[in-house]
Amino acid sequence: MDELGSYLLDRESWLAHLVVPVVAVLVGILIGWALMVLLRISKKRNPTKIKEEYTETEKLAHYLNSAASMFVVIDRDHKIKQVNHKTCEILGYQKEELLGKDWFEACLPNSERNTVLRLFDDTMDGNRPLEEYYENHIVTKQGKKRLIRWRNTILRDEKGRAVASLSSGVDITENKATLDMLHLRNRALEAASNSILIVDATKPDMPIIFCNTAFQKMTGYSEDEILGKNCRFLQSDDRDQKAIATMRKAISKGKGCQVELRNYRKDGSLFWNQLTITPVNDNNGKLTHFIGVQRDITERVQEEQLKDQVRQVLEMAAQDGPLRKVAEEIIRGVEAYLDSGKAVIYSVNPETEKLEAFAAPNVPKPLLVGIEGVPVGTKKCSCSTAAHLKKEVIVENIATSEEWTELKGLALENNIGASWSFPIVDSAEVVSGTFTVYLDQPRKPNKKELEVVKDMVKLSGLVMERHTIKRELKESRKQLQEYADSLEKKVLTRTAELRKTVLKLVDTNQRLAEQTELARTNQEIFSAIAQNFPKGVIFVFNAAMEFVFIEGEELSRIDLSQDDFRGKHIDDVSIFSEHRMNRIKDDIQKTLDGEHLSFEIDYGTEVYAVNSAPLQAVGDQVWALFVYSNITEQKQVEKEIRKNLQKEKELSELKSRFVSMASHEFRTPLSAILSSAILIEKQNAPDKVEKRKKYVEQIKSNVRNLVVILNDFLSLGKLEEGKTVSQPEYFNIVQLAEALIEEMTSDKKDVHSVLLQTKGEPTIVFLDPKLIRHILINLLSNAMKYSSSDTTITVTLDFKDDQVLIHIEDHGIGIPKEEQEHLFERFFRARNAENIQGTGIGLHIVKQYVELMEGEVSFVSEQDKGTTFTTKFPVKARTGI
Repeated sequence: MDELGSYLLDRESWLAHLVVPVVAVLVGILIGWALMVLLRISKKRNPTKIKEEYTETEKLAHYLNSAASMFVVIDRDHKIKQVNHKTCEILGYQKEELLGKDWFEACLPNSERNTVLRLFDDTMDGNRPLEEYYENHIVTKQGKKRLIRWRNTILRDEKGRAVASLSSGVDITENKATLDMLHLRNRALEAASNSILIVDATKPDMPIIFCNTAFQKMTGYSEDEILGKNCRFLQSDDRDQKAIATMRKAISKGKGCQVELRNYRKDGSLFWNQLTITPVNDNNGKLTHFIGVQRDITERVQEEQLKDQVRQVLEMAAQDGPLRKVAEEIIRGVEAYLDSGKAVIYSVNPETEKLEAFAAPNVPKPLLVGIEGVPVGTKKCSCSTAAHLKKEVIVENIATSEEWTELKGLALENNIGASWSFPIVDSAEVVSGTFTVYLDQPRKPNKKELEVVKDMVKLSGLVMERHTIKRELKESRKQLQEYADSLEKKVLTRTAELRKTVLKLVDTNQRLAEQTELARTNQEIFSAIAQNFPKGVIFVFNAAMEFVFIEGEELSRIDLSQDDFRGKHIDDVSIFSEHRMNRIKDDIQKTLDGEHLSFEIDYGTEVYAVNSAPLQAVGDQVWALFVYSNITEQKQVEKEIRKNLQKEKELSELKSRFVSMASHEFRTPLSAILSSAILIEKQNAPDKVEKRKKYVEQIKSNVRNLVVILNDFLSLGKLEEGKTVSQPEYFNIVQLAEALIEEMTSDKKDVHSVLLQTKGEPTIVFLDPKLIRHILINLLSNAMKYSSSDTTITVTLDFKDDQVLIHIEDHGIGIPKEEQEHLFERFFRARNAENIQGTGIGLHIVKQYVELMEGEVSFVSEQDKGTTFTTKFPVKARTGI
C-alpha cells in the first residue's frame, strides 16, 4: 500500500520533499560557519580582516535569504537571533518584528509550546541527544497554524559550549494532509470486502501493481506471488472462455466492462468470479491504469447449476426415464456443487438388510466392492450407521472416526478423508437406502452445503421409492404369472366358468396396479404443487391435531422446514407462544367441526391471510386444511393509501384554516381604514387638523399591516415553489442587529426597551443578510406584540468557534405547553393569541429561512412568564470586528 501511495503522489511535491532537506543541510553548514565568523568578529581583531569577514557574512546572508527553506537561529535564552526571508514570508512578520523575540512565546501554539520548550532546554543542556528531525506547528501573524519539518544543529563556541540552535525548516502542511488522505484511502481499499486490484496499462503485459487483502484471501496467493503478473494466471489453462474474449476486447479499446468467468485458486480449486473493470485516465486523457473489482459468485453459480440439475432430474422422472440414470443425474448435481466430492446412493435390500450400490458413477470401484453387502447397523462405515439410526452421520475425519472400523483402511487407501451419510426415508418412514458423499480431505459441511445435500437426499428418496415400487410391482407380476401358470395347468380339468373367473381376477389385479400407480402419481403432482405454492404455505392437521402435510415456498423464506412440523402434535411445536398456540388449536377444532374460517395474522414483520376448510380423508375421518398466504405487500399498499387519504384530509383542514384566517386578518385592517376615511371626511373644519392626522396615521398603520400580511403570503408561496434560495455573503451581524433594533424602536410611542448584548468574540459571518433580517424582524415583532411595553426584550448574539446563536427573550404571555409542538405549522395560532393580530405563518417562514441556511431554530416558553427563541447557524467566520 505504501508503494501505491507513493505512486499516486504528485511527482513535483515528492521531489521537493526529498531535495529541500538536503539543501537545508548544506545551507545549515554554511550558516553555522557564518555565525562562527560573527563570533570571531566580535573579538578585537585587525580592522581589515574584520571588514573582509563582514563582507563574506553578507554574502552568506544573501544566499540564505534566497533559499527555499526556513532558517531560524535561537539562543539559549530562547531569543530569535537570525531568520531568513522564507521564515518571514511564512510567519507573515517583518524581520525586525522577530529579532530579539522569544521564539516559543511568539511563534508556537499554546498546545505545543511547553513540550517543544522542554525539548529545546534539555538538548541545549546536554541532557538528551539532539533530534536531527522534528515536526511541530507554528502560528503565523494571522493566527493560522502551519506544520513545519525541522532539521536541527547545535552551534557551539570555541570551548564547545552550546550557544544557539540552527534549524532549517520545510512547510509540509499540504503534503501532510495529502499523505493522510492517501493513507485513509489505502486503509479503505484494504478494508473493502470486495477484492480489488490495479494494473499498469502503460507497461507491457499490464502487470498488477496493487492488490488488497480481500483479493489475496479470495485467490490464496500472497502479495509477492501476485504483483508483477498479468491477471491471466488466475485462469490457469482454462482460457477458452467467452468472458475472456469480451474482457480482452474492452481492454483493447480502453473501456470498462463486467464479466463472469472461471478462476482457479492457488490450491487449484475452481471459483466463479464477477469482474468489473474500470479504466483510469490521467489529466491529459491518456489511459494509465485499469482497476478491477472482483466478487466471488461461486455460490450463486452453483445454485443456478443445481437448479438446472434438479429441473433435469424432474423432467427425466416425469418422462419415466431409467431410474439409475435419474439417480446418477442427482449425484452429478451434488458433485458439481461440492466440486471436490464424490457421491453414491446405496439401496437397502429389505430381505437381507444389507447395502447395495445403486448409483455411483465416480466413486472408486474398490471402495464400492468393499462396502457392497455391509449389514445395516454395523460400524464398518458411516453409510450403514446412518441407515440404522435414521439420521445423518457426518464423519469429519475418517482417520480418527469410530464410525469406520473394518473399512477405515480401505477408505484411506482410496484417498477418502471424510464422509457425510444421510438416510433415504420413504413416505412410510422406512429406510430404503443411504446417500453418502465422500471427500478427499477431512472436513465437515457448511450450512449451505448441508441444505443442498439434504434437498438432494429428499429427491433421491422419491427416486428410491419409485425404484422400490417398481421392484414390488415386478415381483407381484412375477408371482401373478406363476400363479396364472399354475392355474393354467388346472384349467384344462376345470370348467369354462372357472377359466372366466381366473381371467376376471387377472383383470382386477391389473386395474389395481394401475390405480395404485395413478394414485401415487397424483400424490406426487399434489406434493409438487403444494411445494411451489407461491408466497404461502399449506398445513393439514388430522383429528388428533397432528401435522400430516406441510408444503409451500414460504417455509424456506421464514427459515423453517418440514422436519420442524411433520408428524408432530401442535403442542410439540415450540415456535408459537402460548396465546397463539391456544388460538391455533381453537381454529383447528372449529375447522374439524365443519367451519370455514378466514382471518389475518402477523408473524414477525410479515402479514398472512389464513383460510381453512374441512377435508374428507380416508373413511369417515375429517382433516383440517389451512392455507397461509403472505399479504405483506398488499397491506403496505393499503397503509400507503390510508396515509395519502390522511394527507388529503389535513390539506383540506389547512385550506379551511387559511380561508378563516385570511378573511379575519384582511377584514380587520380594511374596516379600520374605512372607518378612518369616513371620520376624515366628516372632520373638514380647520380646527380638526390634529384629528385628521390621527386618522391618517391609523390608515397608514393598517396599510402597513396589510403589506406585512401580503409579504408573508408571498414569502410562503416562494418557499413552497422552491424559488427562495440562500445567497450568503460576509457581513457584520452585530451592526445589522443594531440597525434593525434602532429602526424598529425609533419611530414608535410606548416602545419596548430592547437590549442587545454579545457573548464570545464577534466575527464576520457568511450568511444571507436578507434572510437574517427577516428572521430578526419576525421574532422581534412577535416579542413586542405578545409582551407588555413596560418590559425589556433581550437580544443576545452568542459567538462560538464554528457557529453563531441568536437568542431573543421576552417576558410576555408565553405559549401553552400543550400547543408548543404545533407552533411552526402554517396558520397555527395559540389559543391565548387568538385576539391578537397575526397570520400564523410568520414562525413557519422563520423555520424555513433558518433551514435554508443550514441552521436550527428552537424555543423555550412558559405561559404568562415569557418566551426565548434561539436560532443557531454554522458560520465561515473571519476575525476583525
